[in-house]
Amino acid sequence: MKKMVSCLLALIMLLSCFSMSAYANEAVPEYITVDSIDAINFSPEILLEVPNTEKDEFDTNKFLGNIETPDTPYLFYNQLTDTQKIIYDAFINAGVAASIKLPFDYPTNPIVGSGASNDEALANAKAVLSNDIAAALSAACEDNPMYYWVKGFAYGFGYYKGSSGSVYYVYVCNITLTINIDTNSYTDFADVQAKYDALLEAVENFEVNGINRYEKLKSINDKLCDMVTYPKQQGSFGDGTPWYGPMVHQPTGALLNGSAVCEGYAEALKLICDRERIPCITAVGTGNGRAHKWNYVKMDDGLWYMIDTTWNDQVTNKYYDWFLIGSDFDSGDHVNLGKLYGNVDFTLNYPKLSTDNYSMAVLARNAPDISFVNTNNVIYVGKGVTNYLSFINLPSNISSSVSGSSVTGARLTLRNSNTSVTRIYTVAMRGDVNASNTVTSADTDILRQAANANYKLQSGTANYYAADMNGDGAVDAYDAIAHDLYVNDMLKYN
Repeated sequence: MKKMVSCLLALIMLLSCFSMSAYANEAVPEYITVDSIDAINFSPEILLEVPNTEKDEFDTNKFLGNIETPDTPYLFYNQLTDTQKIIYDAFINAGVAASIKLPFDYPTNPIVGSGASNDEALANAKAVLSNDIAAALSAACEDNPMYYWVKGFAYGFGYYKGSSGSVYYVYVCNITLTINIDTNSYTDFADVQAKYDALLEAVENFEVNGINRYEKLKSINDKLCDMVTYPKQQGSFGDGTPWYGPMVHQPTGALLNGSAVCEGYAEALKLICDRERIPCITAVGTGNGRAHKWNYVKMDDGLWYMIDTTWNDQVTNKYYDWFLIGSDFDSGDHVNLGKLYGNVDFTLNYPKLSTDNYSMAVLARNAPDISFVNTNNVIYVGKGVTNYLSFINLPSNISSSVSGSSVTGARLTLRNSNTSVTRIYTVAMRGDVNASNTVTSADTDILRQAANANYKLQSGTANYYAADMNGDGAVDAYDAIAHDLYVNDMLKYN
C-alpha cells in the first residue's frame, strides 16, 4: 500500500511540473483506474454473446502487404492505428510482465478525449483508450500465441482537464497497463515465465515431417490429434461457467499438458506453422453457434484454407473433414467474428477463404502417404500404394476419371459441377521412376544415371516428379541418396 501511495504521489508531482497547453485550464492532475476488461474464452461449450454477423472480407488495398506471395505472413498488426501499434509494441517489448508503462506522455503524446462536459470528455477518453488497448492486445496475442497469458487487462492513468469555449478536453498520460492472468492455471508471473520457457522449448522440439507445405500441415495436424486430448468438464465456477482444467485455453495446455480445448489446439498449430514459416492465423467466432477458435493457412497457390484440428481430433480416429477446406464446403459451421473482448467494439478482419477445398478433394481419415500439390498439379503417393483412389473422398458435386494403367503417369481429372472448373492431376508414386508400380533399386540406378547426366528425365513429367525425392525441382545426387534410403525404409514421408 505504501508503495502504491508513493507511486501516486510521484505521479501527481510529476504531472504538476508539466507546462499546460492552451486548453488546459486546471493545473492539478487527477488519477483514475479502470475496471478489468476480460478476454473471451473460446470453447464449443461456451456461448459467445456477440452478434452473429460474419466478418470474412478484407480491404485488398489496405491489406495488400498481407497477400504479396504464398509465403507472406498475415499480420493483424497491419490493421491497427498508429496509437494501437504503439501499445502493441510496448506489450511485445515488455515480455512476461504484469505491469507495462505505455509511452503516452503529456504534453507531447497524450490520449485526448473531448465532450460537452468534463465527465463526458473523460468517458470518451476512457472508451477510446479501452478500445485501443483491446485492439493492440487482440492483434499482439493473435500474431504471437506464445504471449498466451493475457486473460484480460486493467489500466490506470493520470490526466489533465482543459476547455475551449463549450468543448471540454482531457489529456490522458502516464498510463500503466496491468495484465490479468488466468489464476486457475498460473500461480503468478514467475509461473507464467516458467511455462513460457517450456512452451518455446516444446515448439522448438515439435517434430514435423514432409517435404512440402501440404505434407507438413498434415503432419502438424495429425501429431496434435495424437498428442492432445479434449478435456472433460472437471467442475464449474460460481457463475456456472464450466471448468476443464488448467491451461486448456492456451497452447501450453496442448503442448505441455496434452489437454486443450479449441484455443489450445489452434494456437499450438499456429506456433508450429510460424516455426515452419507457413503463413497461418487463428480465427475466432462461432462453431455451430458456439464460441470457437480454429485456423486459416495460406497454401502454395496463394489462397487461404481452413483447418480445424479440434474437430478433426475424434476419440478413436483422425478426420480430415476440416483440413484445408474452402468456404463452399464448410456449410456455415464456422462464422468469423474477430472479437476477443466482449465489451469493446474492436474486431479483427480475416482474409477471404478459397471457395474450393485445397486440390478440390478431401482425404479420408487415416490416409496413407498421399498429397495434393496445386503448384504443379501433382498427386504424390507412397510406395506400393496402387489403390490411391480409395483414399480420395470427393464431395457429391465433384466427379473424377482416371487415365493410365500404372500409378506413375496416370492422369486424374476432377470436375466441379457447381463451378464447371476442371483440374487435371498427374499421379506419381514417389520413387517409382520407371513406372513399374514398385519402388526398387532399379529406380535408384536410374536416378544415379540421371544425376550423372547419363540418363535423361524430362522435366515436368510424372517420372521426373517421382524422381525428385526432395521436391526442390531438380533431379540430382541428393535425390539418389534419398531414394536409396527410401528403398531400404530408412527414410519416411508423411
